[in-house]
Amino acid sequence: MEIKDRVTNVSLEKGLTLITLANVPNTTGVAEHFVEPLMHRKIPFKLLQSGSVLETATMSFEVAPDDSREALEALEAAAATLEGVLVMSRGGIARISVIGTGIGHPEYVLRMLRALRAVQANNYQIEAFESRISCYIDEADLAKAGERLHEEFGLG
Repeated sequence: MEIKDRVTNVSLEKGLTLITLANVPNTTGVAEHFVEPLMHRKIPFKLLQSGSVLETATMSFEVAPDDSREALEALEAAAATLEGVLVMSRGGIARISVIGTGIGHPEYVLRMLRALRAVQANNYQIEAFESRISCYIDEADLAKAGERLHEEFGLG
């Protein structure tokens, strides 16, 4: 199968907040330690990254702006019970995704990253799946990144 025609769409979503925890001890149950307070407060979130082969890990959460203050408070309280965990947040984030079939091949990730670099869009987070690759960028870069990805994948 040829690779060039597998991407069928570019998806854009703006108005997101990313909350990242750094220096998280890489131990059993630590993800639950941070997920549970969000669930208890009924804060919708998406866990973007968790884990590492190192002694410490990072975890990132995507939340809606309306929930960001409460989510940040919950995660800061949970982090305070563990030594050295840092909690950082950034609003004004957008998720831009390429959608298709069988795009889990590394070539698609590289093409997407190069397209974002070409328009100076900083990538804060990436998710790669067989049918979707998503990058988290500043909202201000969303339009030019969307145009560039349409060009890159021949979507017109």
